Amino acid sequence: MAFSGGIEMKLVSDWRQSLRWFSVQAMALQGATAAAWLALPAEWRETFPAEWMTACAVLLMALDIARDMARQMIAERIDLRMAEGGKLYPASERATQGIKLAEAQAVLAGGNAGPYLTAAAKARGDTVKALAGKVVRKAETEAAAAATAEGERVAAYAAIDKARSVKAVIEAL
Repeated sequence: MAFSGGIEMKLVSDWRQSLRWFSVQAMALQGATAAAWLALPAEWRETFPAEWMTACAVLLMALDIARDMARQMIAERIDLRMAEGGKLYPASERATQGIKLAEAQAVLAGGNAGPYLTAAAKARGDTVKALAGKVVRKAETEAAAAATAEGERVAAYAAIDKARSVKAVIEAL
């Protein structure tokens, strides 16, 4: 389905898990509450103030917003930590990481060095093979740090999704 402006609506990749999402559960509860309210006989509805329905809907929306904000805080904290590690290197060096890694892997597999690794080894006064080893070890260290950060984020998201109290959400942060 396409909207004006070229935006296309698509299902998220893990849509089969959507019944586990708090936001879906909250909206389903809102719909069920409204349907149950309407199904009550009129004399029963008169015993409960209509404002309670509004308060319930607002509360569920506020909880969903708080959950989304908690998830955003976690993502920002992990992004900041990963960015701090990247500040150790100039942008030009970070931009060439993929090239360096591909050339280093080729050298370690018995192939020839590419122009980047050859020039970098010469400038450092290092052998191409030694520099290739350093590049691969550095890439492995950075990949492990990224995987650890991703694991922390996923675990924190899961803790928030399972939280049954505000205290549990705060502990997940």
